[in-house]
Amino acid sequence: MNNLKSFFSRPAVFHGILTGGIVFLAKFVFYITHHWELCFSNSFGPVSFLLIVGGVLMGGFAERKIFLEKFTYAKALLSSLITVFFVVLLSGLADQVLYHIIDPDLKAQTVSITLQKTVESFKMLDEKILTNEIKDKTLEEIRKSNPASFGSFLVGIPVKVFMNGLLMLIVVAFTRHKPDKNQWLKDN
Repeated sequence: MNNLKSFFSRPAVFHGILTGGIVFLAKFVFYITHHWELCFSNSFGPVSFLLIVGGVLMGGFAERKIFLEKFTYAKALLSSLITVFFVVLLSGLADQVLYHIIDPDLKAQTVSITLQKTVESFKMLDEKILTNEIKDKTLEEIRKSNPASFGSFLVGIPVKVFMNGLLMLIVVAFTRHKPDKNQWLKDN
């Protein structure tokens, strides 16, 4: 029990839950204001990513203060992945609550929005890149998909953590501890 308590008292976990809570609330605000399509807009992705980066930086700097010299690049990366995991988990839980508890019809609206976005993106692509057959198969798969399934939720967590984790490799360069090159002189 003490290990669990100490885990949840880590700044990375706190900032992950805080940032995930903000994304969670943003999705509810979009739903309540009848602007669910904003979750799929070109601006929501970068804004939510900037929130994640902010949460990772705040959690990373706070953990660096706690661990001082022991906060290596690997520990900074682990800290950032913990933060991202909680953000992704809470964001996915927001979707599940909206799909299953609040509005079961939101699944169809999500599929419709996804279809619209996909068709728009197809219009920008050259027909030599994607044939009409591939486009039709893609649209049919989207129509068959169930964004509210528990499987989609479970598969989405590691995929999103991995994709955000790749970008966090750059961010953690700022939060890791850089040892003093002349520390060996001070030790003697």
